[in-house]
Amino acid sequence: MKIGTSAAANLLAAKQIGKEKGANFNVVTVFPDAGSIEEWSDVKSLQKIKRKSNK
Repeated sequence: MKIGTSAAANLLAAKQIGKEKGANFNVVTVFPDAGSIEEWSDVKSLQKIKRKSNK
């Protein structure tokens, strides 16, 4: 998964909170999306290639 620095910071914070709270808690975070049209086009192209190679 391709994520930016804001999403990575959210992930790290959620993991840390999860460690502190323990196994009986669920931690939820939201990944912000500021990807450009070009970046999303690249992702879609890679997904098509992956699907073709799995057939």
